[in-house]
Amino acid sequence: MLVSCSGGPTSGGPTSGGPTSDAPAPTAPRPDAARDAAVPGASSPASRASCLQAGVTAPPFRRWFQDETTRAGVAPGAIAPAPGALWRGVAAGDVDGDGDLDLVVASGHDASGRGATRWLANDGAMRFTVSDAALSAGQAVLLADFDNDGDLDLVVGDTAVVLHEGLGAGRFGAPVRLATLTRPALSLSAGDLDGDGRLDLAVGGEQELLVLANTGGLALRDASTRWSFALEPRGHVHSSMIFDIDEDGALDLFVNFDFDAIDAGEGPAPGAMGGDAAMLRRGERDGRPHFEDHARRLGLFGPRAGMGLSLGDLDGDGDLDLYLSNIGRNHLLLRGADGTFTESSDRFNLGFTWRADATCADPTNLRRCMKFSWMQQRADFDGDGHDDLAVASARFTQETQLPLFLQGDGRGGYQRIDPNLDCFSARTLIAADLDGDGDPDLVSTSVLGELLLLRNVTESAPRRCVRLRGVESNREGRGALITGVSASGRRLPKVMAPGGGVLGDGPASVCFGVGADPVVRYEVRWPSGRQQTAVAEDGTVTLQEPDSNTPNG
Repeated sequence: MLVSCSGGPTSGGPTSGGPTSDAPAPTAPRPDAARDAAVPGASSPASRASCLQAGVTAPPFRRWFQDETTRAGVAPGAIAPAPGALWRGVAAGDVDGDGDLDLVVASGHDASGRGATRWLANDGAMRFTVSDAALSAGQAVLLADFDNDGDLDLVVGDTAVVLHEGLGAGRFGAPVRLATLTRPALSLSAGDLDGDGRLDLAVGGEQELLVLANTGGLALRDASTRWSFALEPRGHVHSSMIFDIDEDGALDLFVNFDFDAIDAGEGPAPGAMGGDAAMLRRGERDGRPHFEDHARRLGLFGPRAGMGLSLGDLDGDGDLDLYLSNIGRNHLLLRGADGTFTESSDRFNLGFTWRADATCADPTNLRRCMKFSWMQQRADFDGDGHDDLAVASARFTQETQLPLFLQGDGRGGYQRIDPNLDCFSARTLIAADLDGDGDPDLVSTSVLGELLLLRNVTESAPRRCVRLRGVESNREGRGALITGVSASGRRLPKVMAPGGGVLGDGPASVCFGVGADPVVRYEVRWPSGRQQTAVAEDGTVTLQEPDSNTPNG
């Protein structure tokens, strides 16, 4: 359900006009009012007035999404959160094995003992049926294949972190407790951190970080007793990500900390406490995995109030960059030729992302002025061949903020656009093709736990997508580097399901927009080190990992 903002304007600030422009984007003509009125889910200008920033040129209109929540069968109240729950995650994956993407919606933190996590069966056309199965209560959820049997298992994180084995056809086994936290879990990420072909698990909480090693048979144990691994959390862990940052063939762990380091566009406020980041690079010591924090050396360390993470080539130079959502200014960290990262938000005109509304030019009241950005999704929403950004926004109260939608040009230029939606408060945000038409839709959960489904209505060409089936690597190929090579030779690197979500996560797939210079070939570097090439075609292809006797896939 979309709700109109209350009170004053709550926009994210001036528009971005490309890598070097500081001027607001020109006003684009509004669509015909009669047409808008005839579109189900479209918002009237009056209902959106408080979401548009007063005194700033309106951003260009782009009709990317329309609200399909009620039509999809998940109207308000259809999946009630636990009493008093404010944090509630959602995950997407093919739970019942019928080829489309289903949803798992967390109950939220349940002090009453009456809540239950539910999974929603998709009919393939974005209409959902709520399963009768009552799964463990909690506020963070993750779908991943931890036992490599082809069925997705479910992790639910709260003060207890539990795993339900996926039994196929939408059935889950009884919960198995994996760990206990002092406070409810905030993030869950899966990846093969020790290179044994099984998914391990990173669990983030309030001043807590647990890494659980998968020893087989769905047995996940505290990694600190098996690996040379130790990290004192420097804040709340709202997100983490597992990928090979130094391209040495071993997956590393990036941890995003949050502890009140508010950034009003010119660095953290005086006296801010020290949220930052850790980059745990994997090596080996005494014959077992050894992890050391290389965040400072790599340019990733810095005071932040870190929330969500996304990973991809954000400036079009062919390597992997990081975008960190934050309380206050979001951070764009670009990778250089030497492998280190540089904060580049202002260079690419993204410094405005700290402002909650137009009255915050002089941030005398940081708490009121800060825009709270949470989970984000990077995908080609408009089908032009360039990835865009959608960033969820919400405070800790019921107050709503306008989510941030940035249209990318493939060279690091991002322009804030008006998607013609009412503002809504959101923490978890998932991009997934829920209606099977080849473009990414959005799923979100609000502060009060309501589910929101936004259908992509751009009518653009189907994306070219890849799913993986590991043999020596983990079954889903999580952590694999997939590079799309375009007709002109552009190289577009992406990582399979690295994590980075707040309370939830999307499906294990990688997609490329088509546009004027479409991807024609995939190059895959599996977690096992094996390499593979394949022809890219419209739609989704599943690539199986080659064995040692199959050269080049």
